[in-house]
Amino acid sequence: MSRADSNGRSARLTLGEAARIIRESVKDKSYRKTPLGQLVGRYLRWFRNEYGATNSTIRDYEAVLARMSLLLADRNPLEVSTEDLREVIDTWAMRHARTRAKVTSVIRAFWVWAEEEGHVPFSPASKIRRPRAPRKTAPLLPARVDELLLGCARTSRDRLALLVLEQAGLVGHGVRSGLNMHRARHTFATELRRVAGVEAASQALGHSDLSTTLGIYGHQDQRDLERAMEALAIAREAEELEGQGNDSLSRLD
Repeated sequence: MSRADSNGRSARLTLGEAARIIRESVKDKSYRKTPLGQLVGRYLRWFRNEYGATNSTIRDYEAVLARMSLLLADRNPLEVSTEDLREVIDTWAMRHARTRAKVTSVIRAFWVWAEEEGHVPFSPASKIRRPRAPRKTAPLLPARVDELLLGCARTSRDRLALLVLEQAGLVGHGVRSGLNMHRARHTFATELRRVAGVEAASQALGHSDLSTTLGIYGHQDQRDLERAMEALAIAREAEELEGQGNDSLSRLD
């Protein structure tokens, strides 16, 4: 952007001056005197009255679209190109990727509306992609964290809760993320059903109807089968030992 100096010559605006002009133009709506600003005004009116956007959303959108209107003040909507919009978005180049993604979404939404309303034959923003925001990686939990956590648990109830969280994948060595309270609830209910029965699990979960609990937790899984087979093997061994004892007694007789 530029301005005329005292001699009438064109001089480039400083960033501070440009920011001030943009803020003032949003406040007094003077940006709507530009060809593109007039269309932005119509879009914001539709966005509020027909789409139902909140006042805070309107303010956020207007801040982005007002800057676009001022930077492209010498263009009418039909003249705006994809490269023009990329240059507008580039004025946020030093901001966080999430901010630039939001700016891109606002600009794309405006031009989609302009195309659908017949103000332009096609959206010049259709080829612009949103930047990828960097993913935050949580640090790994230390080795032997399971033992450390269990060592801090003072009651059996706390130890049980930690074991349930570990089995649900919420805590433990190598766990970065995966907080899933539905999974933790399911693991807790499954373990409680094994130990205390389905009625206790139903009461702990707050189910008003026992059939709800039976429908979810009444099935047998692999661990139930393993425990059943182990119990059967122990029972067979006990029977064999009992039979051997009876044989020994019969020989003594």
